[in-house]
Amino acid sequence: MNEKEKEADMVSKNEEEVKTMTDDECSEVLNIINMLKHSDVSDLMMERREPVFNRVMHKISSEYKPERIAPNKKTIIYRYLLVASVALILLLSSTIATYHIGFNSAKNVSNHNQITVNAPYGMISTVTMSDGTTARLNSGSTLSYPAIFGKERQVYLSGEGYFDVVKDDKSPFVVNSKTVAVKVLGTRFAFKAYDNDDKSVITLEEGSVKVVPLTLDIKGEIILSPNQQLIIDNKTSELRRRIIKAEEYTSWKDGILYFRDASLGEISKVLERSFNVKIIITSDDLVNENYVAQFKYGENVEQILEKLSYKHSWYFIKDKDTIEIVKTK
Repeated sequence: MNEKEKEADMVSKNEEEVKTMTDDECSEVLNIINMLKHSDVSDLMMERREPVFNRVMHKISSEYKPERIAPNKKTIIYRYLLVASVALILLLSSTIATYHIGFNSAKNVSNHNQITVNAPYGMISTVTMSDGTTARLNSGSTLSYPAIFGKERQVYLSGEGYFDVVKDDKSPFVVNSKTVAVKVLGTRFAFKAYDNDDKSVITLEEGSVKVVPLTLDIKGEIILSPNQQLIIDNKTSELRRRIIKAEEYTSWKDGILYFRDASLGEISKVLERSFNVKIIITSDDLVNENYVAQFKYGENVEQILEKLSYKHSWYFIKDKDTIEIVKTK
């Protein structure tokens, strides 16, 4: 056999190997394409794509020796098409796997991942939720909400919050407390619902809200209009609705303390949370005394108590973080 015949024989053998290889590997590629139809495509792809790619590349690199063989253009193009096809499938599988993983993660976050934010005593915290709704949490408050809202926008409040709710007609925003829930579409309102307070207070600044009793002996929903306030007695279920200037009752979010017809006992709780102190009223006669007062941002607890005690029959003693309010003899 002369040199040309040997070379022709080698090319022929190589082409046969290529044909065998391409049949097997094309079968693998077709299997991968079929896998794209499966719902669990991400797992299948991760298991199968790399071994297939490695086998294809190994066969092409090990069998092809350009210094000894001069394959025709058709053979080269065929190889490149095979490699390109596998690469494309790998790329598609990665993209689809990422999509499935991301989508499932989003669903899991919506259903399971709850974020809890605390506003410690002496501080006010700001929260921005996934729908753009913001909440200002007063001192001593806790808000729990999902990282990503699903069909319902449900949050849970213990304490006091000022909510600026992004409107969504298809998904009402509901703030739940232990005793009542406040349901809105898009509005600005304040909700005071500390667990150890005798009263829950809803103050509407803009829009409309529905107040839904949860554990109280109250039937039906209560609808509020702007500059209305609903006060609920958590022990007796007594309701009181009144017209107010909403900005006065939401001014705490800007560091301003406003009291109207508030008892000294109620004021003491606000001061405890705002300044992280303990206030003890030593006389029961003083607890229910009512006050009207407003204190601007920057005044400390001593300055506030000095003004409150003016022309009243009591004084206070401060020892570190404890304050005693004592009745004058």
